[in-house]
Amino acid sequence: MGELMGEPFPAVDGTSPLDEVARLLTRQTPAVVVRENGALTGIITRYDMVRQLTG
Repeated sequence: MGELMGEPFPAVDGTSPLDEVARLLTRQTPAVVVRENGALTGIITRYDMVRQLTG
């Protein structure tokens, strides 16, 4: 099972500013996990960020 698992995505909380999330999204990191009180509440992808920035 371990060989199927890659590096974990970075995590932010729901109040993290967009510029912080944007810095974490790179070619090697296509998504950021959103956590609240340790629980997964969402995932932000590069596509989500582009949509947000281009309106």
